[in-house]
Amino acid sequence: MKRTVANRPSAAVKNLPTSTGLAQATVTMIGAMLFCVATFMVCVIFGLPGITFGNSDAAALSLLGVYAFGAMAISQILWIIGVGRMGIGLASFH
Repeated sequence: MKRTVANRPSAAVKNLPTSTGLAQATVTMIGAMLFCVATFMVCVIFGLPGITFGNSDAAALSLLGVYAFGAMAISQILWIIGVGRMGIGLASFH
């Protein structure tokens, strides 16, 4: 079958074909985290203005943790599995 844009797998699916969906999602999320850390460090080095934070009590941090570690991880795993089955073109129509 000829690969077209509609059924071509993403880089994580294409370059890590023997890995599970969880492993592919983990690699993708770690790459995103490293990009964010690098961007933050560049901003700190050049003295660019940052974000001001409000109240950071235990309840706010726990809600952030639920979203960051729960929802993002689940959605990334489902995205990688969907791209692996349908291809990036069809999966991106969501």
